[in-house]
Amino acid sequence: MIDWLKPKDPAVRGGTAILQRSTSSRSLPGPRLCRLALAGLFAFLAGCGDPDSGPIAIQAPNYGPELATLEIDLSRDLLEGTLSLHLDGSDVTAYAEVWSGGARLALPIDTGPHLLLVRGEFMEGTSSVSRSQIELFLTPPPFPEVAVATPTSGSIDVPVTDWIHLEFAGDLGAAARDAVSLQCDGVAHPIDVHVFGSRELVINPKGELPAAAQCRLSWRAEGGTRDLAFRTAGTGLPAFVNYNRTSSRATAPFPDDFWLRPDPQRPGEVRLQIELSGFEQPDQIFFDSFVSDTRGLDGFSPIAHLTIELSEPPDPQSLPHTPIESMDPMASVG
Repeated sequence: MIDWLKPKDPAVRGGTAILQRSTSSRSLPGPRLCRLALAGLFAFLAGCGDPDSGPIAIQAPNYGPELATLEIDLSRDLLEGTLSLHLDGSDVTAYAEVWSGGARLALPIDTGPHLLLVRGEFMEGTSSVSRSQIELFLTPPPFPEVAVATPTSGSIDVPVTDWIHLEFAGDLGAAARDAVSLQCDGVAHPIDVHVFGSRELVINPKGELPAAAQCRLSWRAEGGTRDLAFRTAGTGLPAFVNYNRTSSRATAPFPDDFWLRPDPQRPGEVRLQIELSGFEQPDQIFFDSFVSDTRGLDGFSPIAHLTIELSEPPDPQSLPHTPIESMDPMASVG
């Protein structure tokens, strides 16, 4: 019995897929193994051994809830009507969207390893040359059921800067981060997906989400697609951290390297020089005495409190209240 196979390197050279044995006890189904073997033989016979496959570049698959999408960059020297695509030995050219400079293939693809062969005729100088490229990839399994979701499905007024946290009832596959997608008002929104442990995903939307938008996070699950729908908050007043070093009375944020100056007594070293002014007496005396003991120090205490000034009062419920809470990857401050 052959153990479950997984790609050692998604790039395939010399017409041979580079595979390594896994310690997993799962077995590769016989029909799938046969298809991959036939596909590898087909690739070899098709002349995929040429490592100089510059005119064709297959991008990493994007796994949606139902379809896997493969983007292919193609040289504009491709001769019309010569492009062919074979997935696991089957011709899927008719399912591809082709344009000048690229192609896209979106198909429902089973869990497990797959092999894609792309071939075409390209003009090089005054003659046409056959070029091909092959890619071996692994489709992740469907996700188990969600145990905890933040925000919950149906939430409204979700901050446009929020991250999304999913905790599942079972273990996730190795490629889980590639099988999640986010749309807001029907438009795909780019995301970074982080895996914590074996059952948690944290989805960080790139940039802010659109305000007052209907958003939907989707992923593959047993029996179909699962969604987490929520609505973002409308546009409000901007919130920010105050930072104004033109004010001689500003103490926050602290610590701040703004207060470091070159030390004339020790070339290449620095010292603290905190200067506060503009206060009425006796407040000025108090602040002078407060900073007098810091003069001459070469830095800040490693156990000092961190102080920032916000433009608006924060919601206390949105802040961590213990050191352990502040270390949570979803903490607003940490």
